[in-house]
Amino acid sequence: MIKIPTNPDDFFDSFIPTTYQQVMAGRKLPDVPYKVTVSVGSRTWLFGYHGGKLEHRAGAKPEEGDIRVSLTEEDFSELVRAARSNAPEELPEPPPVPPTYQFPDIQTLKGCIRSVIDDLGDKRTVDVIFGDAPAGKPTATVHTTVDFIVGLQGKTLAVDQILKAGGVKVEGDFSYVLRVANALTGKTRRRER
Repeated sequence: MIKIPTNPDDFFDSFIPTTYQQVMAGRKLPDVPYKVTVSVGSRTWLFGYHGGKLEHRAGAKPEEGDIRVSLTEEDFSELVRAARSNAPEELPEPPPVPPTYQFPDIQTLKGCIRSVIDDLGDKRTVDVIFGDAPAGKPTATVHTTVDFIVGLQGKTLAVDQILKAGGVKVEGDFSYVLRVANALTGKTRRRER
């Protein structure tokens, strides 16, 4: 079983980089033009993928990220607890990256998706902010459950299939959620010439 650390420092300084390298070993990926910051309480980590390597460092400022993920210490602890109790035996295979994939300009995705994850009635919140959108003002709120997320492990469903499966409820701008999800999963493609 995959061992997931409960301490945010161990999780972001060691577990994420090590796991990422294991999953991506031998795969050629395009450079990612976005930097991602993850904040847990007052601590922030920065991640980027360039030249075939994952770049990461602790002590970043949240605004350094083109995509900013924010959650409280309590929400982090509870989400990790749920992940640990449902961890698979092995890391799943990542989906293929379409050869014509082109990352959109981050400002075209400007906004905030708030995820509210229900674990047996105990709700946890994660905000994901794209571009220079203000914090705390979600463009859309996605409600789901830990059980539904666990049920998706190892499946390669399209985003619209996941949303239609009934385990996800969206409040606010539904088209924004689809646009972001499609952009980040490779459905945004260059036109063939």
